[in-house]
Amino acid sequence: MMRYFTATSLTPISVPRCRGRAFRKKRGAMKNFNVFIMCMVAASVGLAQSSVQGTATITVLDGGTDCNGLARRVEIHADLTGLIGDGNELAGLNGYVLAVSFDPDGSFTSATPGNQPAQVHWSLITTHETVIFDEVTLVGWWPEPSAPNGSYHLATLLFAGDPGPVTVAVEGTSSLASRLVSPTNRPDVIAYQLPNALVVTIPGSFNLDLLTGVASWLQSNALYDLTAPAGDIDIRDLCKLVSCSPP
Repeated sequence: MMRYFTATSLTPISVPRCRGRAFRKKRGAMKNFNVFIMCMVAASVGLAQSSVQGTATITVLDGGTDCNGLARRVEIHADLTGLIGDGNELAGLNGYVLAVSFDPDGSFTSATPGNQPAQVHWSLITTHETVIFDEVTLVGWWPEPSAPNGSYHLATLLFAGDPGPVTVAVEGTSSLASRLVSPTNRPDVIAYQLPNALVVTIPGSFNLDLLTGVASWLQSNALYDLTAPAGDIDIRDLCKLVSCSPP
């Protein structure tokens, strides 16, 4: 099992504790938590590349509709192309903390890890404080020394509920973590440029419910057939239904 460290004491803690109280703190706690993710990456693979020169660019993009046209996808990307760190090595990404705000509140439903570059396999934890909320924190890590220099798709967020506009913004309490280069480096963050807020539109009222989905198990129901391949409702459709459903 990988070991993780708190930002203040570097005392080892386990993954279940990371999923609890410490992960639910926002804003004021994010500075310590940003250090925590750096230490987490370093503990997993050694020590991270330091003194990365230049600024990464974070972008927020409209990813189109999902959930049979009832939800809107929003993608978050970070471009490190050309950034160089210690040893004149090209910078790569091993982890991130994204604080994402949205308006109206309660419109966020779920998040999934990004899938570009193809060799990247993010582990992702999503946290928030209450059922009705206006900010979510995404914590992703991929402790790989050969993390490439280039553009990364970090995560995709889903928004659903009442039809209408949703404003999505990445907050300045976010952070990006550099990759391992040599055992002599220390953990470091990568400077970034924040994007403008993105306004997307939830296309329609979300009118699906889990009980009806379960009742459609192994039956044909086009409304609840949410994943490929098309056919009778199965566990993939029900899992997708949970991801699509507003809080």
